[in-house]
Amino acid sequence: MKRFVRMLAALLVVTLCMSSFVTVALAAQKVTATGSCNIRSGPGLEYSSKGTLHKGDKATYLDSRKKDDRGVSWLKIKYNGKTGWVSTKYATLSSSSSGTRKVHITASVYVRTSPKKTASKLGTAHGGDDLKYRGKMSTDSRGVMWYAVTFNGDSGWVSSKYSYLK
Repeated sequence: MKRFVRMLAALLVVTLCMSSFVTVALAAQKVTATGSCNIRSGPGLEYSSKGTLHKGDKATYLDSRKKDDRGVSWLKIKYNGKTGWVSTKYATLSSSSSGTRKVHITASVYVRTSPKKTASKLGTAHGGDDLKYRGKMSTDSRGVMWYAVTFNGDSGWVSSKYSYLK
């Protein structure tokens, strides 16, 4: 019986270590500045600046995204020991190399031919759908992030206002 308990405990330790590794691997995504921007204490312009991310700088993505009252997405990052938020108007999230990711649709949304609100429509994705993520993101002039997806065999784009990357 003692041997069984020891083996079970060892298995539990190995499982916990492996799950910690997966968490670290997912959190290791990078955010790259596309222009100089403030690192803010919260996800919005009303929050104080904690520093600056300069064009080309890379920060660690902390797997959190929020939208401000204008609909602009903000990414939580860690940079030079500081934790804060940067706007997707000035930074992009790198694609993950670990496994196939999906874009989860939260409400009915047009799938478009390019990452613009005015682009041609390929069709409509509905709340609850999961579309294959193609590893690309783009931010439009309004600061809205778009995800490249596969939709009915075609390449398209969906707005982050109605979806999120999982």
